[in-house]
Amino acid sequence: MPLELLPEEKSMDTEQKLLTETEVAKLLGLSPRTLQAWRYRGGHTPPFIKVGRSVRYRRADVLSWLRERQRRSTSDTGLPDRRVPERNR
Repeated sequence: MPLELLPEEKSMDTEQKLLTETEVAKLLGLSPRTLQAWRYRGGHTPPFIKVGRSVRYRRADVLSWLRERQRRSTSDTGLPDRRVPERNR
């Protein structure tokens, strides 16, 4: 999923760029309220940084978080397969 760079990002180290909640919501196709709810509940959100009362997301963290959630089927939990191998009888 290639991401387009904004004009001002082309001269910056884009992986370290801090994104606003609105920018991340747009990138993920979500509403800012969804990100807020995820942060409130904990555990389901990309890693974020608090700057005073503001929330920022490092672009590299958001992209890494997305890669960790890549699946090959809807039944893929992303966890290692813990089934016990069958014994030869």
